[in-house]
Amino acid sequence: MTDVKQIVEPIYLGAKSKYRSVKRHTAWPLIRFAEREAATMTEASLSLRERLSLWRRGFLSRESLTYDFDEYDPEEYLSSFQRQRAAFINEPFSAALDNKLLFYWLMAPFEDYRQDVHGLVRDGRFHDVSSSPAGKPRHLAASSDRVELGDGEGGLPDPNERIRDRLRAEGRLVLKPIANGGGKGISVLEHDGGSFLVDRERMSGPAFDEFVSTIENRLVCEYVEQASYAERVFPGSANTVRVVTMLDPEDEEPFIPAVRHRFGTTDSAPIDSGGDGGFSVSIDVETGRQVDGMQYHEGIMKEDDGHPDTGEPVEGLQIPGWEEIRSQILQMARTYSYLPYIGWDIVVTDEGDFTVIEANNCSGTRWLQTDEPLLTDSRVERFYRNHGVI
Repeated sequence: MTDVKQIVEPIYLGAKSKYRSVKRHTAWPLIRFAEREAATMTEASLSLRERLSLWRRGFLSRESLTYDFDEYDPEEYLSSFQRQRAAFINEPFSAALDNKLLFYWLMAPFEDYRQDVHGLVRDGRFHDVSSSPAGKPRHLAASSDRVELGDGEGGLPDPNERIRDRLRAEGRLVLKPIANGGGKGISVLEHDGGSFLVDRERMSGPAFDEFVSTIENRLVCEYVEQASYAERVFPGSANTVRVVTMLDPEDEEPFIPAVRHRFGTTDSAPIDSGGDGGFSVSIDVETGRQVDGMQYHEGIMKEDDGHPDTGEPVEGLQIPGWEEIRSQILQMARTYSYLPYIGWDIVVTDEGDFTVIEANNCSGTRWLQTDEPLLTDSRVERFYRNHGVI
């Protein structure tokens, strides 16, 4: 295994150096593919010949564990390399999805469905970024809508003070990085009336102060309370639903090709990321009903009828009010038609109701293809082909 890695890493580093000045859409997918392969290749025990066969088709070694190449033609799967090419579909507006603060402002027309953002911690200060009811950032709103942002002495508020006040008022908050994906850099803060907790780790006052002093370029967000069905399956994380929307180039109407419900585990908590050991189930796009349950962690892929920690059954799980949720997401996708490719992460909060936690410019597709390849759907194949991905 070490010998193979010694082959891949120089290729990656050489490509990164050689193509640094080349246009991003030419070299970036290859660089990212090699980078991901170098980081994950030890998850699959394969010979060099087997790896070369996968690489020629654009697949990572670990995708041999998740895709059924015996039942389906590899050409029917969107490969990892092709997925990297899809990162440019939304240009020049992809930054609106990559940057969580920009996306928060973009969602102003759908204020009832977005996660509240209380502020941004940057350069040791707390910056107010919330929007007025009119959908404008408060610093641009009419004078009657203005709020006091300073500390009373002409400066910006101290993050420690603002975060402590919010925690005492709300009990829980979420810190999110401006740009990272895959749940990286997310922390859940809690106040139980007596002390503070960070990702369930209890901290003394000085220790919490020290933690806050390390925060940089993080959004301070509300903690969204999930619906009871998701709480039962696993209460240790906000369990999100990934809904992908695409704009059909033929009729210019949005459609949903795939949905997957993710649940945290004791390995992944306080997030539900599959890369950190989260558990997920495929959801039927039409009915909102569970198709199967798959968990992937430490090189093992397995099917489960119930959650691996709580044992709560997921077979036949139904998202309550799915028809209304699907309709609303399609309306949002229609509104943002200049962003033809969006991966929505939502938390279902009640029957037919939800909150958008974030959106993704280039949704991961590995988990969306564990049951059936994406390209077996002619609309999906047409979409990717129209955008030069395949």
